Amino acid sequence: MKKLIYKDNKKRTTVHNFEKKKKILSSIFKNNSLSIFIRWNALNKLSNSPKNVNSVRLNQRCIITGRKTKTNKIFKFSRLKFLQLARKGSISGIKNSSW
Repeated sequence: MKKLIYKDNKKRTTVHNFEKKKKILSSIFKNNSLSIFIRWNALNKLSNSPKNVNSVRLNQRCIITGRKTKTNKIFKFSRLKFLQLARKGSISGIKNSSW
């Protein structure tokens, strides 16, 4: 599981690093006042960017276990770890309900 967490962190850093460059190139391409040659070059650079640059390729993963399915978006834990930590009282703001 550590390998999956490592790969996910690596993908997130590449997306973060290329995010600014991608925004600039897409805004250049959408700007109609620039020449066609400049806009075409911006589109060419966008299309030749690495495949892991897109934020669509990111997955929600549990911080502790690396589990991909059924993760809580607020706490970033899988449902199993969330229940364990909530029962122990490790998560602040969460307490057991009593009837």
